[in-house]
Amino acid sequence: MNRLSKMLFTASLVVASSATAMAQSADPPADGTGTEVNGEAGATVETTTDSTTTTDPNAVPESSPDADAVAPAGALPPLSMGAGKILIAGSTLNIGMSSGAVGEPISLAPSIWYGISDVLSIGVVHDGGTTPWTPRPAVRTATIPVMGSAPIVITAGSGICLSGEEKGCPKVYDNVGLDVLFGLKNEALSLAVHGGVDALSFDALTLQLRAGLLGRLSIGKNLTLAFDPRILVGLTERDFNKEAVDLPAWLWFDISTTLSVYLHSGISAPFDGFADSFAIPVQAGASFKVSEKLTVGGDFSFPNLLGKGSSSDSRTLGIRAAFAI
Repeated sequence: MNRLSKMLFTASLVVASSATAMAQSADPPADGTGTEVNGEAGATVETTTDSTTTTDPNAVPESSPDADAVAPAGALPPLSMGAGKILIAGSTLNIGMSSGAVGEPISLAPSIWYGISDVLSIGVVHDGGTTPWTPRPAVRTATIPVMGSAPIVITAGSGICLSGEEKGCPKVYDNVGLDVLFGLKNEALSLAVHGGVDALSFDALTLQLRAGLLGRLSIGKNLTLAFDPRILVGLTERDFNKEAVDLPAWLWFDISTTLSVYLHSGISAPFDGFADSFAIPVQAGASFKVSEKLTVGGDFSFPNLLGKGSSSDSRTLGIRAAFAI
């Protein structure tokens, strides 16, 4: 753990220093646009000098002139949090629901974020860097090297594993990650650099680099497309921790200003042997705004319903919450 802490701390300093320098070099807006805190997942909401207030699919600021109105395309909050804001999010209770193994494992994957500036946010995560726009409950698969033989693949819970060794928890705690968001633009198409470093397992320290781009496209009054493509690069234990690609997407539909539902799919696979091992998940879920600071949600996922070796027997249930401070 000592070596892991040093590596993650060093990585966070490098990323934060670089991104902060980019933020400081950016020109301030010339049109009077500012930001204000939105209760949904601690995001910021763009406000203008004409007193028009914007919103996201799951939250409407108290200052909105019409709390029942649905925001027009391009009026959603930035993808980054905002300076000085704290977000406890991605706090997903992951429950394995696979055939013959319901409740194996059960784990809690908490995340905490801090807004260093209006465009830069850094978080400690246990879920591979999901966001309120890109939920993905998951049962973690870890590859463990074995001296003198081939590595073995185990199924385990992400973050704090609660169900015990006999039900998918070889260890109570065996993964953590550093996640970074740097906002690039907030328009009908919003973009943010999204990357991080994950320790997939503390045994024979297995580190993986994530590099990608979080995006959100307003399709109309009620539809929003979110996407989070990334490249994964193994930093240690390269015999089995190799390069992979992950191309996920979420289509959100706003039922009201407090309730949104979505469908999710995509494709992921290692570069080596892509055609023989690609996975295509199918997932559905919803988010509900309880208050200006609290949003809750639920998700049900088939991790590989349509890919190579597809099966409906593998399933995961997620129960999540996001609280902004």
